[in-house]
Amino acid sequence: MRFKKILAAVMSAVMVLAMSSCGKGGEGQVPQNVKTTDDGKKIVTVYALYMDDDLKNDVSDFNRKSSEYQAEVKEYGKDYPDDPITRLNNDIIAGKIPDVILLHPAMPIDSYISKGFLADLYGLMDKDEAFSRTDYLDGVLKAYETNGKLYELVPSFSINTLVGKASITGSTSGWTVDEFIKLADENPDKYIVGDRYCVTIDRSNFFSAVTRQCYENFIDRESGKCNFDSEDFIRLMEFTDRFPQEVDREQMEANSNNYWTDYYKACRDGDMLLCMCSIGNFEDMRILEKVNYVSPVTFKGYPGAKGNGAVFNAYKELAAAENASNPEGAWEFLKYFLTDEYQEQYAKNDSDRFPLKLSAVEKAAEAAKEMPYYEDDNGRKVYEQKTYWNGSAEVNIGINTDEENKNIINFINSVENISRYDSGINAIISEEAATYFSGQKSSKEAAEIIQNRVQNYIDESR
Repeated sequence: MRFKKILAAVMSAVMVLAMSSCGKGGEGQVPQNVKTTDDGKKIVTVYALYMDDDLKNDVSDFNRKSSEYQAEVKEYGKDYPDDPITRLNNDIIAGKIPDVILLHPAMPIDSYISKGFLADLYGLMDKDEAFSRTDYLDGVLKAYETNGKLYELVPSFSINTLVGKASITGSTSGWTVDEFIKLADENPDKYIVGDRYCVTIDRSNFFSAVTRQCYENFIDRESGKCNFDSEDFIRLMEFTDRFPQEVDREQMEANSNNYWTDYYKACRDGDMLLCMCSIGNFEDMRILEKVNYVSPVTFKGYPGAKGNGAVFNAYKELAAAENASNPEGAWEFLKYFLTDEYQEQYAKNDSDRFPLKLSAVEKAAEAAKEMPYYEDDNGRKVYEQKTYWNGSAEVNIGINTDEENKNIINFINSVENISRYDSGINAIISEEAATYFSGQKSSKEAAEIIQNRVQNYIDESR
């Protein structure tokens, strides 16, 4: 309740500030409320709950390269470890609006959008004559849109999906909840879903994956309406009861001298029907088909999720404040993450995420067609095979063909969903679903309570 009151106050403050134009300077002038460094650089204020080493390096690099701006980050998790989100919101209430905000699952992102706290990045992009959004993956931008506007910048991403042998799952991506359950019913002696480390996952991991990866199947981000009392959600909650309550992978490894041999054998033999995978480079599909399954695979997707059932997963989500005191500096900081130099760090075979810029995606595809090499003492290239361990032997996966690269690009372009984790919503779902798993309530009763609580949560925060 305290959080909701704070959030309401935050949004009221934001709306008041949005109607005010005070502090805006004339063209070519430094706005009155934009601070500068001793050497005259205009400060770009960045709010973050937490800051990892990557972001620290990004900020340092931006500051070193920019002659006009300097980014200064306020890390609330470090300054106020006991309650960083409340302290951040209190600063917003007090009118201390940042220029840029590093979004985090603990933040009510959809509420920030609906109340006008975040700026439409398309507007900033289109004002910059040196920038063209057509140079970037349109499908990723569209997936993160809300009502045709872009409030969240995702500089790089991976794609989360369920993958399986095409001979078992079929060759078409995407499926309904009924089709997913039908496959499990037809294979009662098989592991239903595992991951890259274990042949099965536990109940909580499966259910949290469904609610996070299929977020947009149950919540309309644009209207704020949810449908957790739908037949699909109820059936998925009931299906979750088939998973073990706990999986101790360390114990499983200790009980088998051939754990990894057994794991890869389960993939090859189809004893593990589906695997939760994160696809982040052009080689991932070859690894799955050459090492894990030794067979063609299908990126089947999560049951009930729209389109091909796969979801974009962001590693950084950045936004600009609608009432930023230094909007030009905010855009310059955000644009840093879209430069060729920044984007091309993900155009490598060992990257675990795709770049957003089309030219960097093309370079990543070309890199997947090349054999790895090193230069000897005479400067000659010595080529090596691309090999991976399959539990018992090294497997040469070869190099990608143009057709395989085209399939990956088509896969990226066909994804329509984003992975969203709202800590408040997730807490409600977990709490109420537990009453069904423990036998205290029926699945329908639990779903109705989830529906009411989540809808109230959304309504009060909008």
